[in-house]
Amino acid sequence: MSGGRNLNRQDRYWGRRDGAAQEEQEYGKDCDRIIFSSAFRRLSGVTQVVPGAMETSLFHNRLTHSLKVGQVSRIITRRVRELYEDHRRIKVALDRFGGKPDSRVAFAASIAHDLGHPPFGHIAEEALKQLLSPGHPTSYHDARYHLPDTFEGNAQTFRIVTRLAFRETVNPRKDAALNLTKATLAGIAKYPWRRLQDLPDDKELKSRQQKKWNAYESERHLLDYAMNGIAPRQATFHNTARYEFRSMEAQIMDWSDDISYAIHDVEDFYRAGIIPLDLIATSSAHFDEFFNYAWPRLENTLALVGMDGDEARKTFDVLRARRFPQNPYQGYRRDRETLHKFASEFIGDATAGTTVTEDGLLLPDRESFANTEILKELTWFYVIDRPSLSSAQRGQAELIRDLFDALRHWVEEMYSKPGGRGVGYTNSNLPPRLVEYVDIALRQEDEGAANYSTQQRVSRAVTDYIVALTESQAVELGARLSGRTSRSILENWFHM
Repeated sequence: MSGGRNLNRQDRYWGRRDGAAQEEQEYGKDCDRIIFSSAFRRLSGVTQVVPGAMETSLFHNRLTHSLKVGQVSRIITRRVRELYEDHRRIKVALDRFGGKPDSRVAFAASIAHDLGHPPFGHIAEEALKQLLSPGHPTSYHDARYHLPDTFEGNAQTFRIVTRLAFRETVNPRKDAALNLTKATLAGIAKYPWRRLQDLPDDKELKSRQQKKWNAYESERHLLDYAMNGIAPRQATFHNTARYEFRSMEAQIMDWSDDISYAIHDVEDFYRAGIIPLDLIATSSAHFDEFFNYAWPRLENTLALVGMDGDEARKTFDVLRARRFPQNPYQGYRRDRETLHKFASEFIGDATAGTTVTEDGLLLPDRESFANTEILKELTWFYVIDRPSLSSAQRGQAELIRDLFDALRHWVEEMYSKPGGRGVGYTNSNLPPRLVEYVDIALRQEDEGAANYSTQQRVSRAVTDYIVALTESQAVELGARLSGRTSRSILENWFHM
């Protein structure tokens, strides 16, 4: 990650540009490639919080969430570009770290950011991470299949757009994937490092690195390419010094995701009668019960903006008094109008208060940052930390582990048959997409992947395939592999 201004943000790793296209066309092509990919279409079958929510139009799924993150990113980008034109201090800061952000790059990064999100969400992500982690109590029983960089949803997103996604291409390499511009790849990198990468000796940074990373070792050269020209630097987030590695578009995507995630989950569960926004707005007892639960989870996060419990409570008091619906949701037009007004005004407040520091850091205002974090906790209190969801999540984690074991055995059985060994083997009864992923993993000889054993490559390919499933496909495949399905054996979704 070298310093200096990046002058070739529109270049692509596999070929510098597509013909004589201008920069704006290049970024537009990135959006097209993501939207028309099957990986993006899959997100309609992956839910935000509640499993099986694809059975009703009430809840957001990962596709609608991603589109709304993209729209919020456009609003924030417009805000930052206005600041660039109106404030010399901000212009100087942005010019040091890449110039004005581009709304198409921010939008492309936003709609791509959840592509690596597995079926069943964070519980499945944690199950895969534990399964592949050496030394974890629930890791896979055969240590040959463990991976040093395990699983991470953001790293999986990066692998999908750089290695796995399919599109028509003139490049002879099968794994050029979407071949996105350098700017969009950097914009996707919310955590622009690898798990095993040497980073500055900083406790907070090392803690972040162990929890989140944006590339596996097999894609290290592609992440290095994306981040070349973006200077790591010390920056100040309100009262807190921190290292900043991200491009401006990545920061915009990250804040847009936080805003959208907070407001749209609350919207969904208020409509469903699960989060009582009206009682939180009007009843001190309801609010106190929630806040007493949430504060231990919020304390360290809000310390980043120098906010203690009393100030956080007062800040949220203003939001719930001014913005929250005052009546239960019953589905009438006035209810829908009130809810849309709440969401619109919350997004407007959060985006309008955003600025840029002299260190090139996107800076939400303290109140919006705090309110966003507190809104997220409403979903945890009323939905996630409830027995009904917890019991379902245990079953989903077990399903993911069973799928990994069954698919791993199936792959090795097919590839060990006479005539079935080696790259390019397609005359098997494996799902075609799984065959493609195994081939990609087996033939990969890039720096970082060369030291993977055959078993580790199978692990990565099987994980790639599991993440490519929708939730309903994961359930059906698990039933088929265990002999419990009651559906037709002639269904063709395996080939999609």
